[in-house]
Amino acid sequence: MSTISKKFVLKHTFKNVSSVIEKKSVFSEEEEHFNVPWRIYIARKDGSLSFYLNCPKSFKIGNWSVKTQIQLRIVSGYSRFLSAENTFGNTNPQKLFTSYGWAEFMNWETMTAECIINDTLEVEAHVLIEKMTGFYEENLIHFNDQELSDVMMLIGETKFYLSKQFLAAQSSYFKSLFMEKHKKTSKLGLPFIDSDDFQKLLELFHGHPVINENNVEGIVLLAKLIDSPLAKQQCEKFLVEKSKKSLKKKMQMAEKYKLKKLASFCEESLNVPVENVPVMQPKLDNVESDIPNNAQTG
Repeated sequence: MSTISKKFVLKHTFKNVSSVIEKKSVFSEEEEHFNVPWRIYIARKDGSLSFYLNCPKSFKIGNWSVKTQIQLRIVSGYSRFLSAENTFGNTNPQKLFTSYGWAEFMNWETMTAECIINDTLEVEAHVLIEKMTGFYEENLIHFNDQELSDVMMLIGETKFYLSKQFLAAQSSYFKSLFMEKHKKTSKLGLPFIDSDDFQKLLELFHGHPVINENNVEGIVLLAKLIDSPLAKQQCEKFLVEKSKKSLKKKMQMAEKYKLKKLASFCEESLNVPVENVPVMQPKLDNVESDIPNNAQTG
């Protein structure tokens, strides 16, 4: 599966559940993940608990889509969960989705008896992003010169013709892959990598200033997976010096991707009396620390 580590968890505790008004939605706080806004909401409707994941990104800002696997969970009391696949966005005029979930997640009275503790309901949304479109800029370089390459890498459905030596110089993962494990390999598939993130990472390796708000999290995720100090440093520099992301989001990214300078920057910012500094530490998502060992040779 592509983008196996492009995932996140939304967590929220709904309070005063007994006071929820019929057919009126109650929303969690909005969070940003991979430069896309997300939130959870519940409603009481016709004797059932309705439970949805919402992506409030505007349809007016170009054509975009986010293909996901989602799992909505009740974690208080007797836990319950339901799973599904859904593509959010506006690329398909027949399926314009901003929310996905279940109108009848479970019976309201059953939920009240089995899942409510002190009039609160704890829920989670686990989201795995499989593919994103409409977020990245046009390609600056086309890696299609077969004569100057010694390996063809298949990332998703995209072929990249590259130099093993060049890649090995940028990443300890690629150094191990090409100098030790697959010295004679001329074709290699990495199904866990997103092709758009890989394209921008390669452009960064070639000296182009491609990092922006849209792609920085995808690039730093990939840089962490393949152990690329240069890419990681460039992403961290952007987050400290240029990014307009919230302090809460920067704190999350510093912890998730082990960005020490960004963590120090956030800590210093917390000591400055700024109106929009979050009062509480954010709940951080769990992430896999090891790169999947499923490179496919050809």
